Amino acid sequence: MPGRRVLNSRKWTGKTLADHKADRVEFVRQLLGKVGMTFPETDRLQITPVEPGDQHCPPRDQLIMDHIAQRTRWRAELTTRQLAASPPGAQQLSAMQTAA
Repeated sequence: MPGRRVLNSRKWTGKTLADHKADRVEFVRQLLGKVGMTFPETDRLQITPVEPGDQHCPPRDQLIMDHIAQRTRWRAELTTRQLAASPPGAQQLSAMQTAA
């Protein structure tokens, strides 16, 4: 059911949806900070809807693909920095690999 998890959580923790979102953002900031990356500043951005037929805006499919490519680059950079920050041999292996 949509929203049920947050409603149940609010009963136990007293947190609102905005509180949970802020917790997730802070967790990501800390994770990125551990490997030397910074969280993009979005406080100064102004988002406005694009009018149909606007010639100054790329097509929707190009915007979606650009966003996917950007997220893929960010994930690759995070993984690279995490591997560089961990000591050699400290990488965790799957339980399936050690059992086999």
